Amino acid sequence: MMKWFWRLGGLLAVVVVAALVLALIFRERLVGMWIEKEFAARLSQALGAEVEADQVQWQEGHLHVARLRLAGGALPFSSLVAEDVSIPLDWKELRRGVPDPLNAEATTATLVRGEDSAAVAAIDSGMVGGGEIPPLDFLINRFSSTPASGVGWSAQEVNLRVIHKAGLWSFSASGGTISAPGQPSMKLDRLSADHRGEEWSITSFALSDAGGGALGGSAVRDAAGQWSAEFAWYNLELAVFLGAPVKEHFAGLGSGDATMSAGTLRGHMRVSGATMRAVPAFIQMASLFAGEDWSVIPWEKMEFDFVRAADGTTSITNLEATSPKGLIVRGSGLFAPGQISAELNLGVRAEGRPWLLAFMPVLFRSQENGYLWTPVRVGGTPSAPQEDLTARVVAALAVVPAGGAVETAAELPAGAVEAAGQLLRGFFGN
Repeated sequence: MMKWFWRLGGLLAVVVVAALVLALIFRERLVGMWIEKEFAARLSQALGAEVEADQVQWQEGHLHVARLRLAGGALPFSSLVAEDVSIPLDWKELRRGVPDPLNAEATTATLVRGEDSAAVAAIDSGMVGGGEIPPLDFLINRFSSTPASGVGWSAQEVNLRVIHKAGLWSFSASGGTISAPGQPSMKLDRLSADHRGEEWSITSFALSDAGGGALGGSAVRDAAGQWSAEFAWYNLELAVFLGAPVKEHFAGLGSGDATMSAGTLRGHMRVSGATMRAVPAFIQMASLFAGEDWSVIPWEKMEFDFVRAADGTTSITNLEATSPKGLIVRGSGLFAPGQISAELNLGVRAEGRPWLLAFMPVLFRSQENGYLWTPVRVGGTPSAPQEDLTARVVAALAVVPAGGAVETAAELPAGAVEAAGQLLRGFFGN
């Protein structure tokens, strides 16, 4: 009987040793089977969201997921799809909880942003799915983001690193493109930002376009939602600043700088290589000057200061635009929703146009530095602006004989006057 017990004990010892050896040899497969079965369910429970995970494997100390999709629940976005996700993970440490920090890398990820304010508040507070978001260091080689509504900014193929710890989110990004509605896409050269609660601190950002234009700066948003910022731009196409249909007639490169505080934007703009093309008002005005073609008007200098208030009201001061066609425009303007006003001076070069002197002083009020000057007041609405130049030109033509000095001008007085007013309004995007 005793021998039998010794044999049984020896047999059990062999079995136990063999089981231990097999466990050591096949532990990756065993852990992998458990992770593949439990990963999506455990992650869904932790995040309080829908989780789909395809081809989950644990191999050589890394958790691999071929495709991971998160959506719904308390997530601060509509959906996130990541592909080729890799997480360094020691299976022995799983019993002690999630690693600190949880490192992850994905080849691609596409984020669809939602409008759920409650979900955004969840990530602002560092809570998702009823629990605290763990320390996280996530690298995405090609990140893209689009709005769920289809309207808004988007990012494509950006290299992004996201770090989260104790409620502070830090972002660093480079490469790829950033697009906004109605604007040309720009390359993201760099971005560095922090986010906690309602506060944002964009330490620096830099964008560039294919033509060598650039935009960069920094910005801060406080807990009350107020932004303050400073930034500068260089040789950006005017299409970035102008809306349709104005940008169809204006071209040039804008450079300048601006600051924002309490919702008010203040800055200075300079335009180089500016041209105004196919504007009927100018074509009509050119008919006053024999042999001149104004279908394309170049501007060798154009600059102004601007202030845009939080309510959308924009004021322009120190405007000066000079054209080799013999035109100068100076003055200021105010533009509010449904209202427009401007106090301008229009100068016309007198050299080679001696007949213009016949309109002194009825139309032109002064002569300075070789230019004849006339004031122009603009008012009304953006869709139906009004100016006071027309009546004065008509009065001047009534005084000056139609023959002789104003032989050409007398043919289209009304059109010429309308052109002068529209010229000035054109500078303000109307």
